[in-house]
Amino acid sequence: MTSVRSQVLLDSPVDTVWALVGDPARIAEWYPSIDTATVEGGQRTITIGDVTAEEDIVTLDDEQRRFQYAIRSGLPVTHHLGTVDAIDVGGKTLVVYGTDVEPDAFAPEMRRSNDAACANLATLL
Repeated sequence: MTSVRSQVLLDSPVDTVWALVGDPARIAEWYPSIDTATVEGGQRTITIGDVTAEEDIVTLDDEQRRFQYAIRSGLPVTHHLGTVDAIDVGGKTLVVYGTDVEPDAFAPEMRRSNDAACANLATLL
């Protein structure tokens, strides 16, 4: 298993950032490779081009501002855990996007996608 991490420091208050990144249904607004996302109960379905992936929402903690999800079908991974944290840093917000993924060969693509998502957040907020 490989862990990758991307991060961005945003010049926006944490509550504003969390309203976007802490809403599982809004990921397509800020994660460039995701076309659509729907949430039903503890499940999220995303589309990436012609691929549909099913995810389990593992953690959605408004107090800690942490969101975790696990891909369970649709992508060629045997293990996946994505974690998004929004951390208050004196009126700014540090977003840390970590992913544990297996097989290891999938990690470079995850890193590129997560980096692009963090960079996109900087243009939105």
